[in-house]
Amino acid sequence: MRATRMMLAMILTAMFCTQAVAQGFTRETFPEGSYSPVTNINRSSYPRVLSNNSVMFRVNAPQAQSVQIDLCGTKYDMTKAEGGTWTVTTQPQVPGFHYYFLIIDGVSVADPASQSFFGCSRWSSAIDIPEAGMEDFEVKDVPHGEVHTVYYYSKVDESWRPLMVYTPAGYQENKNNYPVVYIQHGGGEDHRGWMEQGRTAQIMDNLIAAGKATPMIVVSANSNVRSRNGGFGGGYSS
Repeated sequence: MRATRMMLAMILTAMFCTQAVAQGFTRETFPEGSYSPVTNINRSSYPRVLSNNSVMFRVNAPQAQSVQIDLCGTKYDMTKAEGGTWTVTTQPQVPGFHYYFLIIDGVSVADPASQSFFGCSRWSSAIDIPEAGMEDFEVKDVPHGEVHTVYYYSKVDESWRPLMVYTPAGYQENKNNYPVVYIQHGGGEDHRGWMEQGRTAQIMDNLIAAGKATPMIVVSANSNVRSRNGGFGGGYSS
């Protein structure tokens, strides 16, 4: 009987703690019309895009003396609250893909709340702010193609180099000839830029399914080629 009572007490305590935690998670309210961008890890609450496209950041860094957000080269000083949480809301941003960094006590680092992308010639955090009428960027219930990373040997660079290749739905099941489109990334990016940040696969899947594009192969190369005397010629060198 004593063991049964102890077990019941433990269950009731666990239930109380679970309810308290759940209430704690549901207590926070967000500005109306705000949302968590798809670039957040597990769609975490912050960074948060507001209805006017400004971005609300919240960072937990209780030991830090100063924290800034470097958003596309514009630095915002964050304000520290009791408990060590830092917050700031930026100016409204234009729709699109924005790289950003945390600057904690003078050190620029990626935000652990964001997915990481290769941009600005380094691994970066990012916020993707969608634009109205750009539904083709989203995953839809249509036949999906595939994206593969392949390698080829470059006699010029004397090394194995990566390519990312999109093939349309049904490519593996038939022997049709397909047109090939080669796309080049921007400065500071690499072969992953168009496929990951640019959502090439989603766009092509949707356009092909809607009859707005011919089924095609899309190849994205890495245009950052090391010079013969070492180093790279800026962020884009071919």
